[in-house]
Formats: sequence, structure tokens, C-alpha cells
Amino acid sequence: MKIGIILNPVAGRGSAYKRLPDLKEHLISRGVEVEVHLTQRPGHGKELARKLADRDDIYAVMAAGGDGTLNEVAWGLFGSDKPLFVIPFGTGNDYSKAVHDEDRDWKKVIDSVLEKHRVEWVDVCMVEDGIQSRPVFNGFGMGFDAHVASVIRKIPLLRGDLLYIVGVIKSFFSFVPPLLTLKTGDKVISDHFHVCGVGCGQFVGGGFHLFPHAQIDDGIIDVDLIKRVKPHVFLKKMWLVLKGAHLNEPEVIYFQTPHDIEIVSDRPVFYHLDGEVSPKPVNEVRIKIHKRALPVLR
Repeated sequence: MKIGIILNPVAGRGSAYKRLPDLKEHLISRGVEVEVHLTQRPGHGKELARKLADRDDIYAVMAAGGDGTLNEVAWGLFGSDKPLFVIPFGTGNDYSKAVHDEDRDWKKVIDSVLEKHRVEWVDVCMVEDGIQSRPVFNGFGMGFDAHVASVIRKIPLLRGDLLYIVGVIKSFFSFVPPLLTLKTGDKVISDHFHVCGVGCGQFVGGGFHLFPHAQIDDGIIDVDLIKRVKPHVFLKKMWLVLKGAHLNEPEVIYFQTPHDIEIVSDRPVFYHLDGEVSPKPVNEVRIKIHKRALPVLR
């Protein structure tokens, strides 16, 4: 069995690349032949995955990085029957939690997958904004989380936790919750929202349990909305979200839907897909679910 590895050398603040020798050794010791490709620029993971998906000698394609790497590699495999192999080599690793219930011990993930050899088809959502059409495999956000991502992108020099902390502080004082109107099926909801999230997986943002009831293969989309609240109240809500204990809060609207979702904003706002922020702010997005559209090793 031969596995194509697509590794993001800067994932996990550079730890992914440092783990590469151990990763190869671990796989080879279990009888797996490996072929390693390193991403060199944004979008490169998608390009590499598409090429590997067309090769008969490749059994599966491994995404070795964080959720951003996962999104690119899975995007490249989307539409093919080549299985995705996810391992937690990033900082957040939210999709690894959804696939394996594990976000830290990559050796356990590999051993479990190789023991079971189980391929399952999972859901994919396609996001269209009038400018681009791009899949999301774990979580979409059009609120405070996306604003943080857009602010971080403009902060020079800083990296890691300090970059995120500074970004959150700056965003906390600059973010104004937009008026969003969400339509799905016969449901229409309109309000100012601090959080507007759509998910296939349960966790986003490196451990925030935003979608406690989500399953990546149930054919439905989970929606989590948190209405505009005062700053100190918002902090409390985020603490509850970390534990997945926020659903009974009066400002929270949580539901599941099998239908496409349309979200319209009263002004251009950023959104994120698996943590990757949109190129520019938009007024409207449409999210379409593709049921069991991607094969993954679990």
C-alpha cells in the first residue's frame, strides 16, 4: 500500500516538518510505502492532491498539517474516489476530532486507521459568494471568528499564540455584529449576530465546541447563532462554547437542517472556511450540502 503525503512545513508553528522523519519511519515500519510532497504556497495542497488523486498506484492521500492544509487537500480530492487520510499535525486540528475523535496523538490515529482499513463517505458543504465557490469540510463562520481571522492577516511580525491574542483583543473592540438574514427551507431568521456558524464537525477555532450535535456523515448541516450581546456577556458565551454548554443560553439559536442555506448581510463582512478567511468581505453567501461526497479513512 502506497500513501501520498502532503505536508505543510509551517503547520503547527513548524512542528509538522520536524515530525516528518518520524512520520515516514512510523508508516514504513507498518508496511506502508510513502511519497512525500511539501506545500510551497497557498493553494498548493489542492494542486498536489488533484495530481495524486489521478494515480492508480496511490491508495490514499494524507493531509499532514492543520485545518487549512486539510481544506486544500480535501478540496483537491473532492469529486474523486481517492480516500483522504487526516492526521493532526496543526495547531487546531478540529477536523481530526471529527474524523478520529483524536486531535493530538498522530501515531494512535495512524495505527487505528491502518488496523481498520475503513473508508467512509462524509458530507461536504460548498460555499458560493458570487466571487468564488469553495468547499468547507468542518466549519464556516460569518461573525466574530471571521473578523479575528481578517484582523490577524494584517498584523505584521507576530506569530503563534501572541498573534492570536493580539488579534482577538483588536477584534473585540473593532467588531460590530452585522445584521444577518438566514434562510433555509421554510425558516427565516434575521438579527444582529456575534456568531453565525455552520458546521459539519463539532469543533472550530482549535477546540471551541460550537456544534455539539454535529456529525460529518449525517447529511444535515448544524447552524449555531449567537445574538449580539454586551462585551462582557459575549466573553461568558465564548467560555460556555468551549465546553459545548451554551445551547440553552437565551441568545443562542441552534438547529439542524438538510436544506441549503442563504445568508445575507446588511454590509460586506468576512467569512472563514475551516479557518481560512475569505479574500474580501461579501454581502451574501449560499451554502449547499453534498451528502456523503468525500471518502475518508477512519
